[in-house]
Amino acid sequence: MRLESRLRARRDAGRKLLVPYVTGGLGPDWLDVVRAVAAAGADAMEIGIPFSDPVMDGPTIQEASRRALAAGATPSGIVAEAGKLDVDVPLAVMTYTNPVGHLGFRRFAAPSSPTSRSTSSTAGATPPTPPEWRPSSSPRRPHPTTGCGPSAIGHAGSCTACR
Repeated sequence: MRLESRLRARRDAGRKLLVPYVTGGLGPDWLDVVRAVAAAGADAMEIGIPFSDPVMDGPTIQEASRRALAAGATPSGIVAEAGKLDVDVPLAVMTYTNPVGHLGFRRFAAPSSPTSRSTSSTAGATPPTPPEWRPSSSPRRPHPTTGCGPSAIGHAGSCTACR
C-alpha cells in the first residue's frame, strides 16, 4: 500500500488525515504503540529512526531520540522490527541522511529490506539523490522522499524539490 495513493484517496473523499509520528525503539513496547495507533484510525504513520543530533526536530522528538538511543535502538534494528509489523496503514520510515549513508543506500533500500513496504524520508538530503535511492518501479522497493532546509536552497546540488 503506497502512502501517496492512500492519502490522496482519503483526502479526495473529503476526509481529514491523521499521520502520527512514533519514535522507533522508544521503549520495549514501541511496536505495540504503532499497532494501537493504527487500530485507532491513523491514515498512515511515520516511524522515526532516532539520531544523535536531530537538529531539525523539536524538543519532544529530540528527547524521544535521546531515550531510544540510550536504550540501544539502532537504525538497522528499527527497520528490521518495523518490517515485522502487520498493520493496515502505510508506514513512512523517517530518518536523517547520515544514518542511511552510514548503513549504505543500497542496503537500506534493498528489495529484501523491511523498508520495502514503506516510504523512506530522509531529512537533510539535498537532491539529486544517488541513483540507487531514486524511486523504483518495483512495488517491493521503498519510495524515497528527500527534504532539505531553507539554508540549502540556492546551494550547489539543490533543486526545485527543496523549494
